[in-house]
Amino acid sequence: MTNFETLRTIPKKNRFSLRKLLKLRYRAYALVVIFILSAILFSSDKNIPDNVSISGLAYKVKSQNVLAKEIERVSLDTLVSNAPQPKLEPIKKTEGKVGLQGEQVIVYDNRGEVLTDKLKRFSGIDMGFLSSKPFDDRAITLSITQGEIADFDRRVKDGTVKLAQPPKTLDDIVGIPPKLGNLRDLLVYEKYKITVPIFTAGMDDLFKKNPDDSYNYTSIQDTNDTKSPVQILLQSGIVHLGYTPDAGELGNSYIIGHSSNYSYIQSPYNKVFQPLESKTQPGEEFTIYDRFGRALRFRVFEAKKIDAADVNEAFKGFLDKRVVTLQTSILGFKDGRWQATHRWLTRGELII
Repeated sequence: MTNFETLRTIPKKNRFSLRKLLKLRYRAYALVVIFILSAILFSSDKNIPDNVSISGLAYKVKSQNVLAKEIERVSLDTLVSNAPQPKLEPIKKTEGKVGLQGEQVIVYDNRGEVLTDKLKRFSGIDMGFLSSKPFDDRAITLSITQGEIADFDRRVKDGTVKLAQPPKTLDDIVGIPPKLGNLRDLLVYEKYKITVPIFTAGMDDLFKKNPDDSYNYTSIQDTNDTKSPVQILLQSGIVHLGYTPDAGELGNSYIIGHSSNYSYIQSPYNKVFQPLESKTQPGEEFTIYDRFGRALRFRVFEAKKIDAADVNEAFKGFLDKRVVTLQTSILGFKDGRWQATHRWLTRGELII
């Protein structure tokens, strides 16, 4: 007897029950599939960065997979407050010599003058005057001794060093706010939806030391592409190189950020500057919130690709302008491996 003939011998009541059972089985399969897809849909990915809107509101990525994203709407203040923030110590006063320029009293920053001179003499770095005040504000130690200050003063008196009159500082132009702002040490580049904390690499992060505990300005720390102090800081944001002026001061303030990184390094900032690479144009604007919370606006006047070895172009002085350089690396295949063969520079000038 064929299967069809067997089926016909089953009473109609029982045949209906068999069809119903088959329907229930397929519904069970559907429920199992939905359950599996839900787990995939809402699985988390901690390496997905937040996407920030221009309006001060943000859509924060809670989870993402190949199928979909889950987002939540948050304010910019909330987003920034949850980001890692540099430690801000109480502000200390910097002692210095006092002189007269016409009727104006000028306070000379002894340690800042010595630091600027040492970097110029030993490393050829001349990107602007380095005030010691930002280092004090951030509790970053400068190994400047009284003997070095005395030696510098003697060389100034002998004419060995020609010292220009101190320029107006950012504090002279903008003023220090009575209380710290909510947003500090932060870059916001609205066009490319970038909001990222800025960390300053101190001299310990940048230079090795001599046996007498002074800094060796010809020997840098950043020799390991994953474990050096600067590379570790880059996992938490972008990094201002401490041997360049603070943003808004006269000279070239140099800030670096990743456009790519090794896949095994887990950080939401591995590609933070990727939107800038080969795209930024003169006329665009970005904002830097400094260590006091002042919003400093910069307008891009130059965007260019340079060879990675062209340090003279990268560290150009701009001693008569208040410039910020945002730098990211461009990878190329060289000597049988992928490496940073070029840099992309986005340079803006203070427009307050």
